[in-house]
Amino acid sequence: AVLVVRHLLTRRAQNARKAELKARAQRKLAQRNAKLQQWTDDWAALSAGDGADIVQLTAWELQRELRSGTLTAVEVMRAFCARAKLCGEQLDVLAEEDFARAMEQAKKADEARAQGKFLGPLHGLPFSVKDQLDMEGMDSTLGLQVRTFRPAAAEDEAVLVRLLREAGAIPFARTNVQQCLMLPESQNGIFGRAKNPFDRARTCGGSSGGEGGLIAARGSPCGIGTDIGGSIRIPAHMCGVCGLLPTVGRLSSR
Repeated sequence: AVLVVRHLLTRRAQNARKAELKARAQRKLAQRNAKLQQWTDDWAALSAGDGADIVQLTAWELQRELRSGTLTAVEVMRAFCARAKLCGEQLDVLAEEDFARAMEQAKKADEARAQGKFLGPLHGLPFSVKDQLDMEGMDSTLGLQVRTFRPAAAEDEAVLVRLLREAGAIPFARTNVQQCLMLPESQNGIFGRAKNPFDRARTCGGSSGGEGGLIAARGSPCGIGTDIGGSIRIPAHMCGVCGLLPTVGRLSSR
């Protein structure tokens, strides 16, 4: 009898915890969707102008246009934020957006260029970040409900994100991942399943699948992920983009 009671109490506690985590995930998703809806730039309107041409440029081409003054950092960021928003809505490749802060940083990048200041070799270039690498003020969920609503402090920002900032690049979106990063897929109980932009019935791979799908759909010019057993290589293959896996230890995994 004691064992039966203990078992029932354990089951009750487990069910309560599951319900708590599910509610937490729903709050996080609602928060993310509300922030996306607040972003008023519409891809349909921007694509009728220069937006469609901007997002087709490679990172190298964007840097050339930014250096020459043909494009401003604000123009580039507006186009990619609007495109990323559409990709997030249709493909579930986004974990979170950071569009408002990115636009402020893009304005500062343009002001610096106008004053003759050079912020680095990636001055004004947008980049996306896998939802594993810590980024100031943002969650790093790894697809786990329990890691929601735990934004990283500035001093905890990932080394790669910080180095790209120091080179002048601007993070603007965080991308969907496989829960715990342990399968060649990108699906979790918070942000759903990232879909392949060429066929939404198919996967974009994982665990950096949100990155592969967003870049393939021209929602980001470049981004950073992680790879131990194929987490960059598999999405790159499935989405038809280029992924770079450096030698182990060459780049920080912190």
